[in-house]
Amino acid sequence: METEKGRERERQVSAEEEVKLLRRKVAKLESESAQMSHFIEELHAANKRLKEQNLKLSEISMFSPICNLLYNKRFFDQEAPRLLEIERRYGNGKGRFYGVVYVDLNHLKRVNTEHGHDGGNRAICTVGLTLMQKIRKSDLVIHVHGDEFIVLFFAASWREGFKTYVKISRAVRKVNVAYNDGREDCVSAMTALAMQNIGDKIELSEVCHKADMRLLHKKELRDLRETKPQ
Repeated sequence: METEKGRERERQVSAEEEVKLLRRKVAKLESESAQMSHFIEELHAANKRLKEQNLKLSEISMFSPICNLLYNKRFFDQEAPRLLEIERRYGNGKGRFYGVVYVDLNHLKRVNTEHGHDGGNRAICTVGLTLMQKIRKSDLVIHVHGDEFIVLFFAASWREGFKTYVKISRAVRKVNVAYNDGREDCVSAMTALAMQNIGDKIELSEVCHKADMRLLHKKELRDLRETKPQ
């Protein structure tokens, strides 16, 4: 009888020890869970701060987010008028011209569909770099946004300026693009020119608007041709 009671007490003690052990394990898991939750909260906070910092950097950046070798519209708005004023002040003769070329990549939506948005970005970057290779170091290639570029150049005469425009147009008539998926394809871009005598007191924005309207007219004609029944 005493032996049976002793065994019962041992079982009770053993059960109590197991409960204590389980409670310690639960307490440890709860502590670890709390630490993990705290770590996740800190991670979210750090990620939020990083996004805010990246946003601030993008707001002051002078380079395209798609290709950091290309200037962006902010740079053009701030620097192009200053460069034009320098040309006006120190340029030799009133016969000098400056030109604004608007460049629009054809059918970017189709490129995005066939190669993804990374492929579209690769096409944009390739066209921009191709433009950079065809101009002088004193000229500017600006990635305005999306599939649009502006090229600003200076020329000694209207004839020289038009030759520069022809060179730019030919450069983007057919551009080979190597995509990340290993495939290669050709893209093209449409161009429009507006030139102005440096001595004329006409705002750069007006010249840009003129080139933009000419490009828009070209795009409308292209769309009409492509939608016209054969």
